[in-house]
Order: sequence, then structure tokens, then C-alpha cells
Amino acid sequence: MDIQYWKDYYKSHKHNAANSRFSAFVRENYLKPHARLLELGCGNGRDSVYFAKSAIDTTAIDQIQDEMNYLNDHFGNESCRFVCGDFSQLKHIDSLRPPYNCIYSRFSLHSITYVQQCELFAQIPNYLDYDGILAIETRGVQNSLYQKGERIQDEENAFIYESHYRRFVTLEDLLEDIRAMHSGSRSFQILYAKESRGFAPFTQGDRYEDDYFIRVIAKLTDLCRGGGK
Repeated sequence: MDIQYWKDYYKSHKHNAANSRFSAFVRENYLKPHARLLELGCGNGRDSVYFAKSAIDTTAIDQIQDEMNYLNDHFGNESCRFVCGDFSQLKHIDSLRPPYNCIYSRFSLHSITYVQQCELFAQIPNYLDYDGILAIETRGVQNSLYQKGERIQDEENAFIYESHYRRFVTLEDLLEDIRAMHSGSRSFQILYAKESRGFAPFTQGDRYEDDYFIRVIAKLTDLCRGGGK
């Protein structure tokens, strides 16, 4: 993760009250009131605060200590907590209290290497409750930034562009990796998977963009209880 890049970014991009479309999609379709949610890479906290205000008990992780301090000071309470840590190493964050009903990752999976993704995916089943939801929105190879910038040696589909690391996934490979996750008899059933425009349109002044992004929703099911295949 580009820690210095994000430190500089958050100095000029504090909390924005407008939550993402993905957070609304997840809450409205997959979360019950008072669910427990863990966000991976919360950034300036706009989705975390939205979830907490929607009666979702929310714990959010990011590596920028100054930003986590700011968010805890301004928005932290019993149902909204911000934790400084590396979300690819959940097992080393002592303050987490699994299991969670949802693990939520928006625009954070493409910020870590594939090796880190594998480490994260090995841990996720241990942090989700029965029928827990994994919700991911990320950049894929159809995104317009794909192949822009300097290619990272020995990493597939990873580039440095405008001083920022991004790794672009293919939908098929991501689904295969999710299906391969398991803990005992528990494994993931894909509920929703799509790469499309319309997920994260962006407007700034006269500038408007509607790029391709990937969305995946998967449910952790227990085969012994008859859930999923």
C-alpha cells in the first residue's frame, strides 16, 4: 500500500458525507439492521459513517493513523470504530471482535498485491459469521486505467500510475479465488458478480466519468447445514 500517497491524499480529502453507491447497494440488499460489519481500507470513512448511521455496527480499518484518529474524534462511537492496521493481516489486529455479518471492501482490493490478497482471503472465513456476506468493489481489466503507467515487475496486471499503485483483477480469477476460500465445511456461494459501468460514476466540476468496475457479493455457507454448493 502507498502509505505516503494516502497520507498526502487525506490531508486534503477529509470525510465526505456522500456515501458510495456500492455501500447503499450492500445495505439495501444484503444487510439486516444491527448487523456487524468490518470494512477493509475505509479511507476517509464516508461509507463507514453511512453504515453506522444506518444501524449497522461498524468497524473500519485503514493504515493511516492520523486519519483514523481524525475519524474516531469526529465520528467514533459505540457503533462506529476506526482501527489503524494492515487489513491484509487481520490476525494481527487485536482489537477486532469476530465474527462479523459482512466484510466490506470498496476500492481497497486493487491497492494490495496478489500475495497480500491470498493472505487476506486465507483469513476472511474465520472472521465471518454463518451466512456472512463478503462484498467487494474493485478495478478490473476493463477499467480505463488498466495498463497505464509503469508495469510492476513480477506482478500480473499491476502498475504505478501518477505515483499510485493499482492492481487490476479479472472477474473470473477473482470468483475462482473467492470460491476457493473455506474454513472446515464452510465455503462461499456467489450471489452477485458483474463488471460494468454505472457502479461508480464520478463528477467533479465539469468532469464526468463512468468507468468499468467489478462488483462481487458472496455468502459464506456451511455445507453441513445445507447452505449452498
